[in-house]
Amino acid sequence: MNEYQRRVLEGRKEFLKLAQKQEKELLKIYEEAGRQVSYKLSKAKPGGITARYLSELDRSIDRYILELKANLSKSIKNGIEASSQIGSAVQLSYLDSIVPTQDIKTTFNKMFTQLPNNITKQLISGNYYSDGKTLDKRLWDITRKNARDIDTLIKVNVASGVNAKELARELEAYINPLNRIAPKTLEAGMSSKISYQSQRLARTSLTHANIETYIQGAKMNPFSKGLKWNLSPSHSERMQGKKDICDEYASQNSYELGIGVYPTNQYPLAHCNCLCYPTQENVDINKAEEELIAWVNGEDNPKLDKWLKDYGENYGIKKNKWKSFNGLVVSNQDNSGIIKEKELNELKDYKEPLARRHNLNFISKKSVAKDKNTIIMPSVDVHKDIEDIRKGLFKKIDDNFEVNGRVYGKHDGRFYPISGEHFITLNRNEYKLLIKLKTEFNNPRVMEFLKNMGSDEETISKLVDILKKGGIE
Repeated sequence: MNEYQRRVLEGRKEFLKLAQKQEKELLKIYEEAGRQVSYKLSKAKPGGITARYLSELDRSIDRYILELKANLSKSIKNGIEASSQIGSAVQLSYLDSIVPTQDIKTTFNKMFTQLPNNITKQLISGNYYSDGKTLDKRLWDITRKNARDIDTLIKVNVASGVNAKELARELEAYINPLNRIAPKTLEAGMSSKISYQSQRLARTSLTHANIETYIQGAKMNPFSKGLKWNLSPSHSERMQGKKDICDEYASQNSYELGIGVYPTNQYPLAHCNCLCYPTQENVDINKAEEELIAWVNGEDNPKLDKWLKDYGENYGIKKNKWKSFNGLVVSNQDNSGIIKEKELNELKDYKEPLARRHNLNFISKKSVAKDKNTIIMPSVDVHKDIEDIRKGLFKKIDDNFEVNGRVYGKHDGRFYPISGEHFITLNRNEYKLLIKLKTEFNNPRVMEFLKNMGSDEETISKLVDILKKGGIE
């Protein structure tokens, strides 16, 4: 198994973990949004239900719907981007393994780094689906349906003469998706599980984001032969031995590209709740590397010429700026990345950035704040960055090293992060506040402590967002 094949398997595991994480997150959103309604219900007095009580309950439900829609929108949008990032990183790992120079590597990185943002915009804007609905419009439809179902439950119970406490128990059973007690009142047309449609939308959005990333990524990869439809490992069990359209997709060879393989622009759109997934069918890594080197050194290649016209020049690659140097392909430009053997040998002795100071997961009370502090988010593969620097796959910027969209410096025998993707720079006070917030996140008085340390709401919100994006909640 080569590095790309290993990365494909890892990417699939990451996607499934993301789907599980979002499922739990959406249930929590419903639970937390329902607390205000539950609180209103808990204040109900024994006896009959008054008009005033119902009016106040309606206002609580209106606030519940607004909070629900806002939090669902944020969660699903973040999930879409994370799903696309997984697909983008997997495809980039193939290209990383064949590029001969840092300049070309940087170009591919730029192309695939921008991909998740573009895919997210496409899926939430309404341009992806034939009905033209935006993500927010779909969520509005779902949450209004939630409101109508809750209203139906209330009216049916009121009509049957239940008292306030009995209505409270019924509503609590319905609006809290973590409650294992099913409501007794489920009328025709009501969703039996209040969060089901949101979960369905979220799962489908994750899948479509992943698939569209593969489609667009395959178009940008000149060595892609097509996309293969892979049945999920649980497909047969979920179908209970029956077959559906997914089996047809996975077994066709209409395009004579191989079993289940489609031209990039013919890959089917997955149905709702589908867990099947695409993988790129690519030219063998060694052959692709040889072809790329030969082309950059002047050999005719119409396929790569077309790729250059369609994509390369938009990201700064121009074929006539390359030449052969001692059997390697290098740039004619200044600061081309030709690294002397002595410098590479020296770089091998430098250690990775100090985790307890820079890595978000390892920051603790022992971490030392300085005037400028760069945090490395957990999504960064620091080991790979440093290995690429040691291999000479970097662009030199003064005495610093640009690699994979990030810049590192070095001092005292160790690399350290400076700037770039998924690096966050904090001043001395912000870093101290982050340490306090991270190490006492579950302390109910932590916000009080932060304000006593001179923090304001904007800074606290910024730091909370950093921890959440790093998976620390």
